Amino acid sequence: SFLRRQGEDQEEVLLSTSEKSEMLLAPLKPALAAFGSLILASGSPRRKELLGMMLEPLGLGYEVQVSTFAEDLPKDQEPGAYVAETARRKGMEVFEARPRALVIAADTVVVDPTGTILEKPADDDDAAAMLASLAGKD
Repeated sequence: SFLRRQGEDQEEVLLSTSEKSEMLLAPLKPALAAFGSLILASGSPRRKELLGMMLEPLGLGYEVQVSTFAEDLPKDQEPGAYVAETARRKGMEVFEARPRALVIAADTVVVDPTGTILEKPADDDDAAAMLASLAGKD
């Protein structure tokens, strides 16, 4: 389940994702189980996949409760602050409905080269224009 690679004077052990997850999260398993419910406040397929990859080796499951937070915070702030505040508000919305649960929330934005936070594209044409702009072809 793992591979050893040897260099000139060092040895590197490559672990599978599930083994890494188990090593990192196993000490937290009792604390995670104590919450009773672990909730992902996101409908993102990639976030579901990543969380499942981390929790499955520990025998832990989770629920999905998608936040309805409008994500309408002002875009004139620093992108990291915007993402942190949006994730916090998404998480708090779900936590208020399930106060005994451990809630995991996240947010992702695209930032153009000038530092402007870009909205989610409205449609395919908007997405193509955004990608062209990011590629410097606008």
